[in-house]
Amino acid sequence: MKYRLVLFACVGILLALVLPACVVHVDLPSTTDQGTPPNIAKVIPPSASSETAPCSPSTTLGANIASGKLVVAHAGGVNYGTHNDTEEFNSTTRPGGGDWLNQTNSGDGTYQVIDLGEVYRLTGVGYFLQWDSNFVNPLTMQVEASNDQQTWIVVSKVVHRHAKEDNMNWVNVDLSICPVAARYIKFWMPPDGEWNGWANFFQLRAYALDKK
Repeated sequence: MKYRLVLFACVGILLALVLPACVVHVDLPSTTDQGTPPNIAKVIPPSASSETAPCSPSTTLGANIASGKLVVAHAGGVNYGTHNDTEEFNSTTRPGGGDWLNQTNSGDGTYQVIDLGEVYRLTGVGYFLQWDSNFVNPLTMQVEASNDQQTWIVVSKVVHRHAKEDNMNWVNVDLSICPVAARYIKFWMPPDGEWNGWANFFQLRAYALDKK
């Protein structure tokens, strides 16, 4: 009887030592191991434009308050034939329009900045231009507004598709914008990394119903 008790005690100690080592451990996959569940869209950070409260473009353009105003800054103009950058860049604001020749992909792009003389509540912008179609390229026209020529807000950005006509593409449009108070208006063709040739600014317009 004594030996049986000793034997049972030894067996109990042995089981206590061996059994834990024989337990099978199963690692359940964590949520990070399973990847993104199906049908769950990625979260896209908001763009700068999403920080601006939504608005409704003006239904009435008003008067062209850029008519006859000075072009106070410009880039991308070229001397070619009868076109002269120094003499012609201010012609784009004439009531009947003018003609300013430029390179569509020069440096920081082509632009003209018009000083409206005072702050207006802008309701629309417009432009009449053409560009070389030999390169079969679209053309981006971005219009920005400012009160100090330091901080700019984009009021219009349109990519005009290539539509060859007599070796040139022509665009003459007026666009309603969300009303914005500004004194300066910038018409800009940003560079796209490729050589696209020449373009002409015939007339640049800015519309307002009244002053700020």
